[in-house]
Amino acid sequence: MVRDKPALLKWPTRREMPDQSLFPLRYTTKVMEDAEMLDDVKAYDVVKARLENGEDELIPLEVDVGSGDDDKVLIRDLRKHFFVPPSPEGCFADLDAAAASLRPEYRPVVEAFRHSLMSTVSTVSMPFSLASASVEQSHFQRLHTAERIRADDLSTEDQEEAARAKANSRMLDFVQSQDGRQALIRDTCLFLLSSLGLGLERAAQELLEQGLALLWSALEVLCRDTFETTLNAVPAKAKALVDDPTTRNRFEAGRLPLDTLLEYGFDLSGKLGTVLVTQQDFSDLRTIKAVYSVLYPRCADLRQALSHRELWILFQRRHLVVHRRCVIDRPYLEATGETLDVGTHLIVTPNDFERALDVVISSGAVLARSISTGDQS
Repeated sequence: MVRDKPALLKWPTRREMPDQSLFPLRYTTKVMEDAEMLDDVKAYDVVKARLENGEDELIPLEVDVGSGDDDKVLIRDLRKHFFVPPSPEGCFADLDAAAASLRPEYRPVVEAFRHSLMSTVSTVSMPFSLASASVEQSHFQRLHTAERIRADDLSTEDQEEAARAKANSRMLDFVQSQDGRQALIRDTCLFLLSSLGLGLERAAQELLEQGLALLWSALEVLCRDTFETTLNAVPAKAKALVDDPTTRNRFEAGRLPLDTLLEYGFDLSGKLGTVLVTQQDFSDLRTIKAVYSVLYPRCADLRQALSHRELWILFQRRHLVVHRRCVIDRPYLEATGETLDVGTHLIVTPNDFERALDVVISSGAVLARSISTGDQS
């Protein structure tokens, strides 16, 4: 017969724990579950008694939404630490409009770029999304509890469904009301701000740091895949890269290795971009600017977009995140002109991330429009 192992790894002596006893693990677990159930039963009895005594109708959390100024302070404090996602429709409107006019071979490239950005936004806004969902679920649970109590008899599945349907209807009314929206905002802010002291502050900062790296990676992949697609479709553009002094040494289009030619059966039709894209690292902003200035020389908007200071800052910060764990060094200060102390940790704020997101989306949209304009010229 195998006996249950005790809940602790070490048996304490009576001197060490004079007022405590030790239970086997399965009994300890059962006692904890029964205690939680007892708390739920007590809460149920209290709520039911209030309703039977004719008190006010039960509403979720019965919160005092406070004054507008108080809420503004909470929102301001929240946005110092956590990224609140924007509406996708407004955020990507310019990019979507530019992508609609692209030739079919370019659309998967831009769609992949958009998907990467959406994934990055979802990742960085995870604390807010989880907190918001938790607060909404808490409100709904209280409404659902009230409807189940009112039903009094939940012996049939139809009655249980009716109670849930009423709770859903009341929740919808609550969310659509001014007080309801204000309560949800306030509770979400309080939920997240109270979590800062529990270790979430550093986790939120890590998400913002990694978010910058992910934003740059999305733009890098867009530029690399667009380059490959362009030269596969229009191989003649390779001549401009070879002739221009700023890109001549970056590619070996005029002297491809024999192994490469053998790999493709001496037939590079529709594959030149695939061959050349492996010869250059598109993680460097200077390379991207040089290449696209040659490929689309008439697109002044593209050159301006790739020269945006926010894009340069993102490029430099991405290097710090990936290679320096956000520890500021002298080259970073010289490249950005920022006045920070060498050796200190770079603090990435939600506003920093949002500005980087905006400039990456804007650059992608300008690139998409430049492709359409270049194809038509």
